[in-house]
Order: sequence, then structure tokens, then C-alpha cells
Amino acid sequence: MDVVRPQSLAENVAFIDGFSGCGKSLVAPVLSSLDRGELWLLDHKFEYFLTLAHFGEMKKSAAKAMIRLQADTDIYNLMIARNTNFRVSDDSSAAANLLEERYRRRLSRPDGDAVTALVLEKRPILYVMTHFIFDISGLLFEAMGARMKAFVLCVRHPLWLIDAWYQGRWDERIGRDGREFQLCYERDGSVWPWFAFGWEEEYSRLSPLERSIRTVARYIDRSRSFREELSPSDRDKVVIVPFEPFAEDPGPYLERLSACLETAPTEETARVLEHVNVPRVHEPGYLEAKKESFEALA
Repeated sequence: MDVVRPQSLAENVAFIDGFSGCGKSLVAPVLSSLDRGELWLLDHKFEYFLTLAHFGEMKKSAAKAMIRLQADTDIYNLMIARNTNFRVSDDSSAAANLLEERYRRRLSRPDGDAVTALVLEKRPILYVMTHFIFDISGLLFEAMGARMKAFVLCVRHPLWLIDAWYQGRWDERIGRDGREFQLCYERDGSVWPWFAFGWEEEYSRLSPLERSIRTVARYIDRSRSFREELSPSDRDKVVIVPFEPFAEDPGPYLERLSACLETAPTEETARVLEHVNVPRVHEPGYLEAKKESFEALA
């Protein structure tokens, strides 16, 4: 028996992925402001399905069905403001993305078949933010197929990524902190974060800073290899957005993304760009200053 999800509702889906500190939270609000864009979501379930399938702990057919089902559930709930984040202090909230009024209005909207018809008519874009799963996302491309319009891969100089991981103390928190939600596995009586699979011995003997460097380096290397393995059509869906160039001049990236998503900037896009301080100027020497602060950690 294969678990399936033969029907579909979310026909326009984009994923926003990248390592901690790469600028996902800068890019996502801008994407949500594009025509037909919905409030971007932090939905960890996509990460869990992929990770479980990657380890062989979830049947691939079941993982693909759940990915499709979760996308359809997310777009339906967004259209009626169910489970919408209204916490003003959260980067992922409707207020922080200048969309609160839209979702407040939807709270009183009837649910049911009328919403399904509206989704099919308006073709809203579902944006899902994930966390450094690009290198294991093959099943995601398979599951979504033509429904995935873009995979936005946010990148930044490794110094920022290493620093964000190290300062966040993720190697200490994963598997221990109740407010941390990464999957782990147990082997030989020890608990490991999912991304340490296959290099546990090295991971265990490295210092926290060395672990941060190695974790970032592995993600970058594996992501490059995975991108090369994609089919030409899937590779075309991957839009690499580097932090500094996007922050300084978002135009070329918005043009590419708009083409992939069959959308366009709106009047709200200019407001959101101003809200996130884009475009911005990076002062000369800022990279050197980051290097100095990083070297002080060693």
C-alpha cells in the first residue's frame, strides 16, 4: 500500500531555505508583498518529513503525500486566517510583514467550498520558510513537481553563518533545550543532531567553534553537489539570493523571482522594502571588521 494525496489545492508554492543568518527573514517579507503573495510561513513539518524520509524512517510515498497535504492545508488555513501569527514582535507575524489588516478581515470570512474556489481562481502563492534542508530536498521537488515554482536559496559569506551558529550555541541546544525543535537520533547510547549523521566521531571531538565551521562547510559543499545533481528543469527553479547584493540592489533578484512565480511587485513591495531597510549601503571595510571579530573567538 502506498499513501497518496491525488488531489491538490496549493498550485503555486515557493520554499525559502538557507543556513541560520543567511537573510531568509529579509527576503521572505519582500516575496510576500508580490502580487498574489501570501504571508510566509515557518512550517517545520516539511523539514521533518524530509529528514525522516532521508533516514529511511518514513516511507517515501508517505512523505510525499504528507508534503502535498501540508501545502494544501497551509494555503487553505491562510485564506481564512486560521493559525495566523498575530504576534507583533515576531518576524513571521502578519503585522511585521505589513499584512495584518488583510488577515484580520479574513477572520470573519466563511470557510468551505467558497474558499477552495477562491484559491483556484486567485492562484495565491504559498511561501514556506525552511532551515538548511536544501541538500536533502530531492523528495520535496518530487512531491511538489510543477506546483513548486521556485526554491529560493539564501546565501551569505560563511563568516556570518558560522558566527550565527556559534553565538546561537546550537551544538549545545539541539537535543537538550526544550525550546529547540530539530530532529535527533540515538546511536550507541548517544544522541546526535540529524545533520551529524555519518561524521559523529569527528563531531564529538571538535570544539564548539570547530563544529560550527564544519557544520557550515558541510552544508555548503552538500548543497553545491545537490544542485548539480538536479534535473535541468528543477535546477532552473533554484534561485540563489546572496544577502549583500540583494540588500544593496534587490531589483535583479525580484525580476528573476517574479518570472519564476509568474507575479510582479505591487505598491506594497515598496513599503516592505523600506520597512526592511532595502536597499541599503554596506560601509567599506565591514567584511574586514567581521573577520576581526570572528578571529577574536578563536
